[in-house]
Amino acid sequence: MWRQMLLVLALAGCAGGQQPPAGIEQGLGPDLAEARRLLLGSSGPVALALDRAPTVLGADPASAAARAASRGTEWAAASFRPATGERDGPRLVLRFADDAPGTPCTVAAVPPPLDPAPRRVLAVLCDGERVVAESVGRSDSASALGVETMITEATERLFPPLSRPGVAGWSPGAPGVSLGGWIGSGGRSGVGVGVGF
Repeated sequence: MWRQMLLVLALAGCAGGQQPPAGIEQGLGPDLAEARRLLLGSSGPVALALDRAPTVLGADPASAAARAASRGTEWAAASFRPATGERDGPRLVLRFADDAPGTPCTVAAVPPPLDPAPRRVLAVLCDGERVVAESVGRSDSASALGVETMITEATERLFPPLSRPGVAGWSPGAPGVSLGGWIGSGGRSGVGVGVGF
């Protein structure tokens, strides 16, 4: 009887678990595992391109954005640098304008200025012209610090640290199993098994 109950509890735990959030508005894109692989496999700083250049970031918005994005990947000792027209290999594209022309991986070599400060950024990791993963960052502040923090958070969502719990209770890591035992009154004892996905 106990074995059947444990099996039912284990199956109920699997069936009742949270599903991973979907869609870029939830902060997750198609393939975070491949995004992490491209980041960690890069031989140097990854190119970063902007669709528009927020003027609030100063005279060199691409460098300011690259520093902010690099703070989101400090756990991996990875960094970003302003793009110099690359079309091949991994590239992080920050899209501030919803009406930007072209595909997510295509931006102008010299991005036009953007004023006022953006309140939303779509961070897109591209491998050539293919979208690998994307995430969204939002800010309530129009300051340079608010825009930089938004970029850092979007980048961290795109490349989540391996040791941090996942977004909305979901973790892209391996499932977990926990075992426990107890001794009850009257000398009874038991064993419990928990499975998490």
